[in-house]
Amino acid sequence: MCRDEDGSIWMAHGYKGIYRIRFSSSYDSLLSVDFYGVDKGLPSSYLNNVFSANGELLFGADSGLFKYNPAQDVFERHPYFDTLIGPEVHTRYIEEDE
Repeated sequence: MCRDEDGSIWMAHGYKGIYRIRFSSSYDSLLSVDFYGVDKGLPSSYLNNVFSANGELLFGADSGLFKYNPAQDVFERHPYFDTLIGPEVHTRYIEEDE
């Protein structure tokens, strides 16, 4: 799980997809739980992961790394990582170094 800049929690489930959980400003109740799968740009609902590097949320899938596009409410391939490690690599974890 990772938290984004607006306070939403992003959670990846290895066999279902990715969820965004939004809370009230006091964090005492849920505003919404949104599911993201193939219909929102992910290549599959399997083997998804979420992590943060360099202040950015990254979403690993069974083929490639993705970023969330809030304007269109979809996931898009991450252009930097597509050129760095390739669009078909299953990335389970990224760790930021110094």
